[in-house]
Amino acid sequence: MMHPPTVVAVDDTLRELNAIVSALRLLDVACLPILATGTSLDLAAPLSGIRLIFFDINYLPGVTTQTARFEIAATILKKVIAPDNGPYTLVTWTSKPGEHEAFMNFLAADVEDVPAPTMTACLAKERFVVVGAGVGAGVAGGPSLREAIGAILEQHPQINALLQWEISARRATGEVVDSLLNLFSRQQRFSNDYGNQIEGLLAHMATCAVGSDNVVADRRAAINEAFAPVLFDRMIHRAAVAGEAELWARALTLRGGLTGPDASHKHRLNALSHIALPSSGPMKAGDRGVVFTLCPSAGLYMANKAGKTAEQVAAEFVGVFTKRSDKPVEPTPQDLEPTCSWVMIGLRAECDQAQNRGILRPAVLGLEVPASAVERKGNGLRSRDHGAIFKTPVFEFETNAGFPAGGRAIIVNLHWVTSLGPVELEGSTVCYRLREAAMNAMGSGVSNYSSRPGIINFNEGYHWK
Repeated sequence: MMHPPTVVAVDDTLRELNAIVSALRLLDVACLPILATGTSLDLAAPLSGIRLIFFDINYLPGVTTQTARFEIAATILKKVIAPDNGPYTLVTWTSKPGEHEAFMNFLAADVEDVPAPTMTACLAKERFVVVGAGVGAGVAGGPSLREAIGAILEQHPQINALLQWEISARRATGEVVDSLLNLFSRQQRFSNDYGNQIEGLLAHMATCAVGSDNVVADRRAAINEAFAPVLFDRMIHRAAVAGEAELWARALTLRGGLTGPDASHKHRLNALSHIALPSSGPMKAGDRGVVFTLCPSAGLYMANKAGKTAEQVAAEFVGVFTKRSDKPVEPTPQDLEPTCSWVMIGLRAECDQAQNRGILRPAVLGLEVPASAVERKGNGLRSRDHGAIFKTPVFEFETNAGFPAGGRAIIVNLHWVTSLGPVELEGSTVCYRLREAAMNAMGSGVSNYSSRPGIINFNEGYHWK
């Protein structure tokens, strides 16, 4: 298993490609050169993990229209960089610097398969010597190619700090792997004399993490259960490398007058922190933290169990405030549709989830509502507030994620907990998963609510706290 390259350069002219590679070498940066012949590349598949790409715009000199040049360049770029690449800086290395901005606009608007970069920049080829003696030097005494590349990388200290955080996480991962291998002697490591001990060690770790019956179902997940706590501790407590603290000081100056995130950004940060989409990994209805629907309706299912109407159940989650009354009234179907939806959230214990124990799946009923139901005061649909209510932070998905636009939240009522068997889970649809921080907050709420004592206060009368 080889790590993919993190810096690449793409051009259709070998001498101009070599100029970039030479300049990067002077910065102690390894670069994979990719020579384009027409729209063909000597590359087996698009790369994932690129962090810096130098990219020509014009690959077929005979093409005269700008749109055609951009379409050809985009075709090549899609062959270089995978949609799941991650954060990267895109630098156009071109003899047509005046087209940089137009090309960026074209990629943003018309080429969804190319992932959005963290930042972009342009290097005009005519500013540098690209052939013969002094390759990479600046023309007419201008900055060298090495200096120009260094200046680009220093433009945005916040982006650099985030990439440094990624590098730090990778180092922490390496430390975890190395600490495991340090269980073997230097002689064993230099001579590859592990025998079957390393497999036995991994099997033991996986078995201890999830139980012997569950390792075979997902070996990778079992090892993750064993490694994740160690990795988390390494990332949080490892010492900063040289220059790392200074980089973060430049990135986070904490000066006055900074513009904070708008509501949409805050909601999407909550989604980033607390919501995992189905595409992120396996999740099944009834699993811990998984938010799912029942067929035909979770609210109707629970209402039938309790001998109530769905509206009566909804009234324990939300109320409608009007100008005519100080107290909320029971919501009607029109108040709930189409902006609200009934969901169930899996409450499976973490150890049961990891070791796949238990046939029945404990779950709690939730009502997914617009942000306005939990964020604002005044008339309209509003969340109930009492000891059994738990509300998730307001979250918002990307509009192309297949979910309603705008902020959402789930109101959970701990009075409505049940257990579901395989038959009841048939036909369920997985929506997303609440990550562990949100589930731990809910679990803490369940514990506090179920164990709080009734306190007699002789000054104020009987009072629950």
